[in-house]
Amino acid sequence: MSFKIENSNCTVVVCSCDKYENTWIPFFTVLKNTWKDIPFPIVLNTESKSFEFEGLNITTYQLFAYRDEKSWSHRLKETLKQIKTKYVIILLEDFFMEKKIDTERIIDCIKWMENDSSITCFNFYKTIYGKKKCQYPGFMQRKRFSQYKFNTQACLWNREDLISYLRDDENPWIWEFIGNIRSFWVNKKFYCCDDDAEMVFTYRLPGIVRGHWNSELVEPIVSKYGISLDYDKMPKATKEFVIAHTNEFKEHDSFFTLRILHSYIYNLCKYPKSLFRGRS
Repeated sequence: MSFKIENSNCTVVVCSCDKYENTWIPFFTVLKNTWKDIPFPIVLNTESKSFEFEGLNITTYQLFAYRDEKSWSHRLKETLKQIKTKYVIILLEDFFMEKKIDTERIIDCIKWMENDSSITCFNFYKTIYGKKKCQYPGFMQRKRFSQYKFNTQACLWNREDLISYLRDDENPWIWEFIGNIRSFWVNKKFYCCDDDAEMVFTYRLPGIVRGHWNSELVEPIVSKYGISLDYDKMPKATKEFVIAHTNEFKEHDSFFTLRILHSYIYNLCKYPKSLFRGRS
């Protein structure tokens, strides 16, 4: 199959929100410098604000400028409906890239998806959850009944598949944790980065913790490009704050299994529709 990079039929979607607009200049400065050959248009998924950045083709649809605040899943779904490309790459505004982004590997993934319509996504992050060897170099196939096949890490998605997996009433954590059960009922293929492979997008998490800059992580990255973080608009997180809000489920916790079970039961009661696939 002939395949030209300018006809790759893909859009980069950066998920954010208006209240995090002070992250956009640092994020896109780093993205532009680590992805100099980016061949895809970019959509900034936010509520009402517009944004431009020299050298990047960024669109903001401003779909929620005059509406009540909507859920994360509803906003993402409505944004995806505006996009015409067959594939989308999902990124978050606190993915500050540390290495050059490998465009050719992304193009390889798009080619594989073009040749196999049963592939829903290639996740460019590594995971400890169920996976197995596959024919695609640098990747592993996710097992059908494994957790976090739905996740918000850097990922190439079939756009229509992703729309079908989103319900209107979910936040990212519910979609990843409970909504993932919907992936069990479909005969679709999910892939993740091989443990021994270089990642396409290299970043560490989290750049933002509960509305605070994780400055120890972000500052060394953005400072290379002459960017300073604005702590007046978003405060700096202390090391204790980061630890307290990013280590809720540690495998070494003696109550880890019970805490996971409690979270499942609680969220299943609160979001029962998350078990079932279907457009809402």
